[in-house]
Parts: sequence; structure tokens; C-alpha cells
Amino acid sequence: MIMIGHTLELDDLKKISSPKKIVALFEKLGFNFQIEHLDIEQLELPSYCRETIDNTYKIYNPNQEELQVFLLELRQEKFKTNYKEQERIITISQGILRNKNNFLLIATKKYNKLIIVAPHRRENQNIKISIKWWLIDCQNPNYYDTYWLENVAINNCEPTEELTNKHNSEGSYDPDIEPPTGTFTEDSIQLYYKQVNSFARLHPEEEIHLAHQIDGLLALEKIYEKLEEKLNRSPNEIEWATEAKMSKWELCDRLEQGRRAKNQMVTANLRLVTSVAKRYQNRGLDFQDLIQEGVIGLLRATEKFDHTKGYKFSTYGIWWIRQAITRAICDYSRIVRLPVYLYETISQIKKIVKQISIECSPLTAEEVATRMEMTTEKLQFIIECAQETLSLDYPINKGENIIYKEMIKFNGETPTKYVFENCLQEDVESVLKTLTERERNVLQMRFGLDDGQEKTLKEIGDTFNLTRERIRQIEAKALRKLEDPKRNHILREYIH
Repeated sequence: MIMIGHTLELDDLKKISSPKKIVALFEKLGFNFQIEHLDIEQLELPSYCRETIDNTYKIYNPNQEELQVFLLELRQEKFKTNYKEQERIITISQGILRNKNNFLLIATKKYNKLIIVAPHRRENQNIKISIKWWLIDCQNPNYYDTYWLENVAINNCEPTEELTNKHNSEGSYDPDIEPPTGTFTEDSIQLYYKQVNSFARLHPEEEIHLAHQIDGLLALEKIYEKLEEKLNRSPNEIEWATEAKMSKWELCDRLEQGRRAKNQMVTANLRLVTSVAKRYQNRGLDFQDLIQEGVIGLLRATEKFDHTKGYKFSTYGIWWIRQAITRAICDYSRIVRLPVYLYETISQIKKIVKQISIECSPLTAEEVATRMEMTTEKLQFIIECAQETLSLDYPINKGENIIYKEMIKFNGETPTKYVFENCLQEDVESVLKTLTERERNVLQMRFGLDDGQEKTLKEIGDTFNLTRERIRQIEAKALRKLEDPKRNHILREYIH
């Protein structure tokens, strides 16, 4: 896949106000898309999802329907909080994923914000593992919004020949930061580092000034959230300004200053994200995903940073970036998610094995368990949990058509055998119900139908406080009853 040059600008996102503007956005990326109104019933969504949607549009290329973009205009009154809105969009995406493999979902209420969702798959395995989403504030977009949108679009469909030729003629770029090794294209590495290195670093005085403006923005956003909850709807600017005890124009000015400050703080520190992300490569997530999660951590750091403590932002921000990346590795790097504590235990085991292997001969399982202060059985369980999950359809060797499913011998119970045994058990129980309770209990104990253990006449007699001879008589009488064709005709089908 060829990575095209940077084509989106912040103004392109600010201009979004209608479905046609969304199409224009993809055209700016070089894709020949058209739009048509879509009946929501075609998406086969649950009724509680359909009732939250006003209009649905399908954006696609009629000559190449590999990627389909679904645009949803949401009903504003259906959501009390942004969290509920995002949660519902994820649910809708999962519903679409059951029927379509390659799509983008764009959801919005008034085109002031876009929630963009896409399926996320591991490169080396054909297994869907999660839904990835991104929130774009069209009124105050930032550089990483354009970068993320470009990468999502490029990874899902081919750009036009004109745009590809334009990119190929731009030449190469030697970034200040050494690009990491990874699975994505060299062109995308160069593009990313070129853009990151174009942002100037901040002086301590600038960090304090920007942090002060961000604090003002956060205070206003907190007022907005409380007012939204109080009114049970999104407040307008006049209501917001009144609650904040300032004029509408002062509110707009404060918001603009705060958003610009936050954007500048993030873009100036993207180098921190790259620096941390390089250390966590080859742990199950692509480098682009590490960058994305790191930026989310960086955004969180800008909101939590307290400039009055006297520390540099980089010292504080790098912790949040690392925390976001490591948590993403725990959550998304494996097909079957492991708890964070178990992931940390696995890392400790690897460190002990690596450290001791350098100093002396490899440790035995018992020695590792002793150093970890756990039993050998628990260590073995953790090691089994740490094993990678492979798709049965994944080829054993590259370039070969032999897959794991064809080589693995199945020793377990087949579905046919499972159904057969369950039906037999149900029919045996139905036939036994035609006997008296004592006769039924004697046969169950005699032939082990209750617990799988056959019992002697004496053991059964002791249970019922009867002699062996009396138990034999009860057994014989019950078996004679079962010889009646009216009782055993159901079981005869299992003999033939």
C-alpha cells in the first residue's frame, strides 16, 4: 500500500457541515466517492439503535465497493452525555461488522463533532479483534485528526492514480528522529516524522502560559457538562456564557485561546509519543496504533498537568503516554485479553529468565516458580496463558497453502457425537420415567446412569435397607417392563 502525501488541512475539517462536505473530504484524499440516502433497515440494526438515528447515508465508489462509508446523523435528544453517544456508536459498529468486513462509520449530530469508527485487525492474522474509534472536533481540529483520518482512509482503499503520482514525485525526506523498524511503509514513516519535526519545541515559560489557558478551557468545559446534565440537553452559547458569568464573546474568546493552547501543547510534544512508542514495538500492536494510543495519553496529560508544581511538561507527560501505550498493549495486542496483573506477571517472569540465563545456565520451572514465590502449577498456567493465539486458517509457512487447520488432529468430541449422546441421555430419562420411582432409582444405581459408577446388589440394598434378593427382584421386574415395545420404541432407533 502506497502512503500518499499530506493532503488534508485543518480548514478542511472546519468546513464540514453536510453530507456533501463529507464526500468532498474523501475527494480531497483522492477517492472517487458518491453518496446516496440509505434505508436504515438495510443495516439490520436493533430497534434501540435505529431509533437514535435521523438519517443514514452510504458513501462509496460504484466501481469498487471494497470500502463503504456509512454516515449517520444522530438525534440529539436521545443522548444525555457524550459517553452514552459514543457507547451507542460502538454498538452500532459491532452490528454492522456482523454483515460487512470493510467499512468506516461516521456519526454526527450537527457536524460540529465527528465520531469515526473502523474495524481493527492484526496484520499477521485474519481475525477481527476490536473496534477502533476517533473523535474529531470540527470546530477545533488538530494535526493528529488529519493524520489519523488519512491513515484510516489509505489503509482501507486505493488512492487515485493522480494522487499516487503526485506523491511519488515529491521525493524522500531524512527526518531528525531515526525512524523505527516496523511493518508499515517507509513513506508513511517519512511523512509522520516530517510533520512532527516541523513543530517547534516549547520553552518552560511557554508551557506555563499554555497550561494556564488550558486550565481555563477545562473549567469552561466542566461548566458545560454540568449544565448539559441539568438541562438534559446540549446548552447553547448564551446559556453557557450566562452560567460561566461572562459574555458570549468572552466565552468564545476563552474557548478559542484554550483550544489553540491545547493543540499547541500536543503538537509540540509529539516527539515524546514517538520516543516512547519506539520502545514498545513488536509487542502485538502496529506502530501506528502505538502512536495513536500515545497521543491519547498525551491529550490526557495536557488536561491533568499542574504547572504550579514546577515540573516540566515532558517529565509529566511521558508517564501518561507510557501508561496509555502499555494499557493498549494489554487490551488489544492479544486475541484473548489477559488481565493487567497477569500481563505484568508474565513480564516479571521474562525478566527473571533473561537475567539468570545471562549469569548461569537456564533455570528450571521449579527455580523460576521459587523466585516468583508461586507454585509450579500456577507458573505453568501463566506460561500457557502467555502463548500467542493463531488462526486455524493461517498458513504454516509463508508462501505455502497448507494451513494449521489441515495439520491439527482433533481428539475431542465431535459435534455429531455430542448431539447423539445428549439425545440418547434425554430419551433414556424419558423411558425411565415410565417406571416407579424405586424401580428407576435401582436401575440408575445398578447401571451407573446417575454418576457413571455401577453398584452391586448389596450396595443398592444397603441404600434402600433391603436384601440383595429383593433388589434383584425389583431390577428384574423393571427390565421386563422396559421390554414392552410401547416403552422402548424410542431407544430402538439407537441400536440400528
